[in-house]
Amino acid sequence: MFVDVKGSMDLSRSIDLEAWWLLVSELFELMCGSVDRFGGWIANYTGDGIEAIFEPDPAGGDHAGRACQAALCLRDAIRLPAANLFGDRALKLSIRIGINSGEVLVGTIGSGYNRYYTANGYPVALAKRVEGLALPDRIYLTEHTAALVAGGLRLTDLGAFDVRGAEAPVRVFELA
Repeated sequence: MFVDVKGSMDLSRSIDLEAWWLLVSELFELMCGSVDRFGGWIANYTGDGIEAIFEPDPAGGDHAGRACQAALCLRDAIRLPAANLFGDRALKLSIRIGINSGEVLVGTIGSGYNRYYTANGYPVALAKRVEGLALPDRIYLTEHTAALVAGGLRLTDLGAFDVRGAEAPVRVFELA
């Protein structure tokens, strides 16, 4: 799952640095809290967003469903800071979320003092591309994730999109 603050460059120029820092800190707390609440972990900070991983639970937990629940929780949690920012400064704050499922490599990358634990592989890259397609305050899923959560959540088929790096158009669904 990738989460991104839409229009963060414009927002960061629109308010003073200390106010921006406080807002970003609050957003990261909300992002990380939502991921942790549903059993995921943060694989990377992406400047103004996160990359989160939801591994299969050994007890049989549904990793795709937990990622979707975290995304819904986060989207709802962002509403208060967004309303406050709009009310205080007439600025729009929104996030966009992309989720994909698949087999990835998880481990430590880098060497020496510059090492971190993360996930990598085509499914990770595709999740980032799908996040880039998402409209503000929307959660987009690939067809693979949609198939794993079908029946349990409300999804809208948005059709197939040409995605850079994908061999064929990718069917995308919106999680309501």
